Amino acid sequence: NLRGIKQWLVTTSAKSAVESLLTYKNKISLNSFEGIITAEDCQRLKPDPQPYSLALSKSLINRQYVISIEDSFQGLMSSVKAGLKCMVTRNSWDKRPISDFTSAVSVVDQLGDPLSPCRIFKGPTCPNGQITFEYLMSL
Repeated sequence: NLRGIKQWLVTTSAKSAVESLLTYKNKISLNSFEGIITAEDCQRLKPDPQPYSLALSKSLINRQYVISIEDSFQGLMSSVKAGLKCMVTRNSWDKRPISDFTSAVSVVDQLGDPLSPCRIFKGPTCPNGQITFEYLMSL
């Protein structure tokens, strides 16, 4: 919960796989999130909107105050079909052209850091080269 922002994790991976990845690779606890929706929680997976719709109903947050961050076309479709704004970070295995991501409010190659700034393919400019709270608020 950063600056009053409630972070939810919405994935179609199994909960055990997510927990292993977060704790092993990033030293992040599942308790870092306000809530988590995994494959075990849904009958229909991304690109269906059910995972995001379930997160919205459980969180009681109005969708107009939500932005999803996705790394795949399927995730973008799930998010948009649930009525959310979505920022996409491209990944190395999805070879779709940028033109396929027109429904995203922003498309970047990475979240960026001072030594490796992000590249914006779509969306507002990012003067610091990093996706920040202020950048997300601009979306």
